[in-house]
Amino acid sequence: MGFFGRFFFCAFFFALLQSCKPSSSTSTQSKLDASLPESEPLSLCENSWEQKPGTTDYTTYDSYNKRTYAKPDRSESQTLLGSKSQAIRPLCARARFLKKCFDKAVMENNSSAGIKFKRWAEAHGIHPALALMAKTEQETKMGSLPDSCYGRTCNGIGIGQIITAIDENGRVLSSSDSRWEGISFNILTNLQYSLRVIADKTGYSNSLWDLAFRYNGSVYARMYAGNVVGYYANLKSCGLY
Repeated sequence: MGFFGRFFFCAFFFALLQSCKPSSSTSTQSKLDASLPESEPLSLCENSWEQKPGTTDYTTYDSYNKRTYAKPDRSESQTLLGSKSQAIRPLCARARFLKKCFDKAVMENNSSAGIKFKRWAEAHGIHPALALMAKTEQETKMGSLPDSCYGRTCNGIGIGQIITAIDENGRVLSSSDSRWEGISFNILTNLQYSLRVIADKTGYSNSLWDLAFRYNGSVYARMYAGNVVGYYANLKSCGLY
């Protein structure tokens, strides 16, 4: 990742320390999943920020500016992060709960970045939605971990921990760009920006490990890539697709 745009430093190690190793027990996983309710009263991924500004389904709190969004459409407890619901779910349940979000952000994404990434994934025998899920699991345990900011320095923003944001025309957003609101508060918008950056890294990537390594780009990139590949393997056993 480039060290420009909204942030001047990226402490990848913090996120890596908080990320758990993938579980090897799929039978235990299935039993835990079966005990969870089919749905919860959280309305997630109905709209992106671009479709409906003010849709704060991820969080209402801006960690970078250290303030609550002025006109949220829900309370913090009704957001994914504020509800803390993902923290009590095992991996497959976290993924299943957000499947609609990844379907919209990846499978139904016909933007140039979406098409590019899906073509790359198909060529390498990778399921594109599961790949983005694995990356998101590594970043925030799919919406369990809040942003970590110290002054004007953040590890990343939102569910995908965006550092460098690229718009649909390939331009990097400045730190003052109002579009960061969507990246901060909205799940779909954040995942769409995540996909753009990932698609940009596919040119020289020949595997998911390689893609994750290039995406991270820090001294911890090998550990990061290994974790993403491990989460992807576990997600494949969840029966989501």
